[in-house]
Parts: sequence; C-alpha cells; structure tokens
Amino acid sequence: MKEEWLDIVCYEGLYQVSSLGKIRSLNRTVKWKNGVRTLKGKIISGAINNTGHRYVSLCKHGKHTKKYVHRLVASMFFKVTLSGHKIVVNHIDYDKLNNNKTNLEVITQRINSNQKHLKSTSKYTGVHQDKGRSVWRAGICINGKNIRLGSFKTEIKASKAYEEALLLHTQGKSVQSIIEKYKQDYSSKYFGVSYMKKRGRWRAGLRNKHIGCYGTEEEANIAVQEYTAASTDINNLIEGWYKAE
Repeated sequence: MKEEWLDIVCYEGLYQVSSLGKIRSLNRTVKWKNGVRTLKGKIISGAINNTGHRYVSLCKHGKHTKKYVHRLVASMFFKVTLSGHKIVVNHIDYDKLNNNKTNLEVITQRINSNQKHLKSTSKYTGVHQDKGRSVWRAGICINGKNIRLGSFKTEIKASKAYEEALLLHTQGKSVQSIIEKYKQDYSSKYFGVSYMKKRGRWRAGLRNKHIGCYGTEEEANIAVQEYTAASTDINNLIEGWYKAE
C-alpha cells in the first residue's frame, strides 16, 4: 500500500501523520536568539506508555502536547471526532504498536470493552471475579461512571444482570431496579455483610471471622461495626501496654 501523508489538524505546516502510522515533523524556520534557525524535518519515534500505546510530543508556540499515534491516524484518515467514553480506536490484530490505518477501526467503548485482548477474569462483558470472596461481580459504565450491579455466585448470573442493565440503559431508563432485584443474591451495600439465600438470613463476618446471622441487613451491619470498634479498642489497649513498658 502506498504511504499517504496528511497534515495534522491544528499543526498544519509543522507535523504530518502517515497511513502507515508514522509521525514526522516538517522543515520550518523558528526564532533563535537574535535571528532565526531552520529545523530539518524528521520521523518522530516517540515513546510507549505503560499500556503499550505509542505516543509523540507535538510542539506549537513553545507548548508541548502528548498525542497518541493510533488516535492521530484514525482521526485524520477516518475523519472522525474521538470521545474518551463513547468513540474509541481499536487495533484489529490486538497489536497496540501496529498503527497502520488498515489495522485500526473506530468503535464504541462498550464494544471495545468486550474485545478479547483486554485482560479479564470473565468471558462476559461487565463481569469479573473477586477471588478473595469467591464471587462474581457485575458492573456497568454509564457516562463515564462505573455502577456496581452486585455480586453473584455464578458468572452467568452476573452476566445476566449486566445484560438486563444494558437493556434498560439503551431504553433510557435507570438501572437501579436491577440493583434492587439482585441485591439479595449474594451481595450487600455494607462491608462485611452478605445474604444467605438458602437460610434467608444476613451473615456478618470479616475475613475468616464469623460474627453472626441476622434477620435484616441493617442488624448485620451494626454487628460488624460493633465488632470492628471492639477490636480497635483492644488493639489500642495492647499498643498502650507496649508503650508503657
């Protein structure tokens, strides 16, 4: 494929981007001490960030701005306006350094979050495993805000909650009803509290410490708070003894 170069918007006459994913500066004259200086254009290699994407620093009027190469290629050759939470650029072959325009596609953030190149403990979108508690958590991102839908015993149940929340969102409705529907499956809004569906009771516990079972979520939460406060008092007392010695 023949390489094509385009001026980068807002940096016309200064920088160009190619269809093969390269960035170059152009020959230009700049003010230098008591006169002017001619700068020769060159290919800019840039650097790679901690997520594996290549970026370059573009300078205009003495101000440097970081730009990601894949976003520059997509915005210039696909003529689109990218949005961090809605429209994003995906690497088709999952190689983040292959910024050839034929390897890029503009998709929604929600579709991109379901790509197999993203690290996840679940094969379902919006689901991940909490190995510490041996449960599956479901969540959905709406307008840049992450909303927790609940914790579930199985991966499939968590996925079902996400799909129902997504359907409500696409209909312009609140996802709060999904949270209420599944909140007694395995989760609680309080730390250290979980619902025992078979027994119909709320369990209070911290790590490997079982505190007790209660008829309401609020009672279990109070038990956790009282246990935490008592443990703190004891630890402070012991610490005081050591200091006294």
